[in-house]
Amino acid sequence: MALVAISVCALSSFVYAQRNDDVLRRPGTFVLETSNRLSGVIADESYQQKLYAPPFSSGTRRLIRQHGMRAEALFVGLPAAQEWMFVRNVVTVDRQAVSDSGDRLDGLFKDGGGDRAAYRRFDASVRVLAPDEQR
Repeated sequence: MALVAISVCALSSFVYAQRNDDVLRRPGTFVLETSNRLSGVIADESYQQKLYAPPFSSGTRRLIRQHGMRAEALFVGLPAAQEWMFVRNVVTVDRQAVSDSGDRLDGLFKDGGGDRAAYRRFDASVRVLAPDEQR
């Protein structure tokens, strides 16, 4: 009887371990298969950007500037580099269009083919300005 109980416990532990492996293996397989088929993800986002002054001795901080922004967020696979790249392209600031946002984004993929150096140039060219600061 004791041998049967030990065998059942051992078998139960083995089945439990297999289930744990399956729990990890199945989502892992899904992620790998999906990433092989997925070329990118595009999303729209809205957010607030706030700039505060250094705190006073009381601990309070004065709000200096605030901007509401809408942007396109792209998570794009770079097959040549076998890497993924995240790009945020600001479309509006305080409900006013950023005039060259589409051109910059198009240039990133047309001129640079979406490589890392092109992304760095794109990233360096982005400076969000308030509508009254735009040229």
